[in-house]
Amino acid sequence: MYKYKLELKNCTIMYISRDIEKTIKALCRQYAIITITGPRQTGKTTLVKRLFPEKAYFNLESPDVRETVTFLEEFALSL
Repeated sequence: MYKYKLELKNCTIMYISRDIEKTIKALCRQYAIITITGPRQTGKTTLVKRLFPEKAYFNLESPDVRETVTFLEEFALSL
């Protein structure tokens, strides 16, 4: 795995709040797991990481992560 350090000087990164943020927060109070889907490059990951910086994030596009989740699901269903 590669690690890079990117240093930016005099740079401002803007984030535009979304109306859906309140709905997502409300849903998280009702459900243990939520799924956010949508087209590529539309800010889903940025949104989730900004709303829940203290939570674990799992990218199911990664074959290793997807395989682990599938195994755990099958195990849980077999109980």
